[in-house]
Amino acid sequence: MKSSSELPLILRTEHLQEISGLSKPTIYKLLEKAKRTRIFKVRKVGNIWFIDRDSFLTWLSGELNAEDYPA
Repeated sequence: MKSSSELPLILRTEHLQEISGLSKPTIYKLLEKAKRTRIFKVRKVGNIWFIDRDSFLTWLSGELNAEDYPA
């Protein structure tokens, strides 16, 4: 896997799969949730998703640190 600085500024679903290890259907559910709730920046043009790298990585880091590992 690439380091975060090697990733493009705008990610695609393939990048999210590589980064997170989630399945494609789960990624699409997450993107729909992000579009509704704005948990990270996404845009959908036709059938193509565009995901802001920095906001996604910030969200992912915060989710893992705050919710998955209770104090």
